[in-house]
Amino acid sequence: MRKVLHTTILIFLLLPLFVVSINAQETSQRQRCHSHENLMHQIAEHPEMLEKMQNIERQTAQFAAEGRVEMRGGQMTIPVVVHIVYRTDVENISVEQIQSQIDALNRDYNKQNSDITKVPAEFSGRTADCQIRFQLASRDPQGKATSGIVRYATTKTKWGATDDIKRTNKGGYANWDPTKYLNIYVCNIGDGILGYASFPSSPAYLDGVVIDYTAFGTMGTVRAPFNKGRTCVHEVGHWMNLIHVWGDLDCGDDYVADTPQQKDANYGNVTTPQYSICSGKTTRDMTVNFMDYVNDDCMFMFTAGQKTRIQALFASARASILNSDGCMPTAPSTCDLGKPTIKDVKSTSVTVVWNEILGMKKYSIEYKLDGTNNWIVSQTSNLSFTINGLVSGATYQCRMKGDCAEGSYSEEVTFKTPTALQTKLSESRSFAIYPNPVVHDVNIMFDVTSDGLVNVQIFDSNGVLKTQVAKNLTKNTPAVSLDLTEFPSGFYLVVAEKDGERSVKKLLKVND
Repeated sequence: MRKVLHTTILIFLLLPLFVVSINAQETSQRQRCHSHENLMHQIAEHPEMLEKMQNIERQTAQFAAEGRVEMRGGQMTIPVVVHIVYRTDVENISVEQIQSQIDALNRDYNKQNSDITKVPAEFSGRTADCQIRFQLASRDPQGKATSGIVRYATTKTKWGATDDIKRTNKGGYANWDPTKYLNIYVCNIGDGILGYASFPSSPAYLDGVVIDYTAFGTMGTVRAPFNKGRTCVHEVGHWMNLIHVWGDLDCGDDYVADTPQQKDANYGNVTTPQYSICSGKTTRDMTVNFMDYVNDDCMFMFTAGQKTRIQALFASARASILNSDGCMPTAPSTCDLGKPTIKDVKSTSVTVVWNEILGMKKYSIEYKLDGTNNWIVSQTSNLSFTINGLVSGATYQCRMKGDCAEGSYSEEVTFKTPTALQTKLSESRSFAIYPNPVVHDVNIMFDVTSDGLVNVQIFDSNGVLKTQVAKNLTKNTPAVSLDLTEFPSGFYLVVAEKDGERSVKKLLKVND
C-alpha cells in the first residue's frame, strides 16, 4: 500500500525485525527474514547510506511517475554466483540443489509457478510477470570460465546475520563485483534465521543475499515448510528494493500502490482470509505476496506495483548489471589460476583463497621469504589454505598452480606479517537514550566535554523524518529533550551529529 511518497525519505524499512522477532517466536522457531535488522547494523556502521537511500527513492518515484514499466529488451538476465560456505558435507549442498533454487527464482519472478492459480480473485488482476531471468554465471570477474558456484570450507559452526560471511577480516569471503553479479551465499546461518539480504544502498563489499542451507532450493537439505525456494525469492526481492508488505511497522507503508495496507506480518500456514484495520478501514491482507512471512506453500505472487519498483532500481542504482558479461561465453578453460587473495594476515599465519578451476581436484600453494629462493610447497583440494609457522614482521611471496601439466603459476602476491596486534579502533562519539522504551518525553544524553552544537533527527520505520532539533549543549545542559507523546507506537531511528561525527541508535515508542 502506498500512501504519499515523501521526498524526505532517507531510508525505508530501517526498523527491522525487532517487532518481527518478538511476534515470530510465537508462531515459529525459524525466523523467515533478518534483512532489516542487518540493515540497521549497516547504517550504524555506514551512516552515508542514508543519502544513497534518499536518492534511490527519488529515482524510484520519478520512474513510476513517468510510467516507465518495461524492462529494456523485454527481459533482463541477472548473472548469479552462489558461494557455498560449508563446514560439513551436509552443508556442502549439491549442484542439483543449487539449480533447483535458480529454477524456483525463474518460476516465481516470471509468473510461471503453477500455484499462481491459488491467488484469491480479489488480487488476481494485480499479479505480475517481473520479466527477470536468473542464470548461474559462466564468466568470472577475471573473464575466465566458471560454473557460477564457488565453494569454501570453513571451521565456523554458524555465521549469524551480521554480514560476517562477506567480511574477509571476519573470516568471510569477498563477494564478486556486485555491479555485475547477484551474490548469493549459502551457509549455516544459525539461530533459526532462514535468510537476509542487502538493500541496494549497502556498501559494495556487503552486497548480496545470504540463505541458510536448510531453506535454499527445493530438494536435498531443505526442510518444510520452507522447501519451495521462496526464502531466496523473498530475500532477492529485498536485494531488488522491495519492502515487506506491512511496511515493517504497525499499518506501515511498502511504497507500492497495489498492495493493501497491512497491520503486521502473517505467519505460518495461512489458508483463510486475514484482515487488517488501518486508518479506520478494513482491508484483506495480501498474505499470498512473496514479501509476507507465510510458509512457502502459501505465497504465490508479486504485484504490478512491485514490478515497477524493481524495474526502477535497474534503471538507476543497479543499472550496471544490465551490461554485465557474467553470462557471456568464454574461451575454453585452462588450468591457469588468477591472482590468489591473501586474507587474515597474522604475525605467524596467513590464509590464501582462490577461485575454482572447473574439473580441478588439487591445487599447489608455494611461498617463500623475500630475498630467498626456497619455495615451500603445500597441496590441497579446497579453495583456501592457511599457512602457519611464519616469521612475524617478515615479507613473503606466494603463488599458486593448478594440478595439471599445462598449467602455469599464478601471479605472485606479496604480504608482510605484522609484529604486533592492531589496536582497536577508537569508538565514534555516541549518546544515550533515556528512557528507552519511551511513553512521553525522551532525553538524548551526550558526554559533553566542551560546548557545542548538536543536531538530532528522528525517523520512523519508513525512513520519514518525523522531527529534528539543533541545540547548543554545555556541561550543565548535556541533553536534548523531546516530547513523543503523539508518536505512534513502534521503532524509530535516532540520528545525532556532533563535532562532525554521526551516531545512530534505535528507539522504541510505546503507549500508556
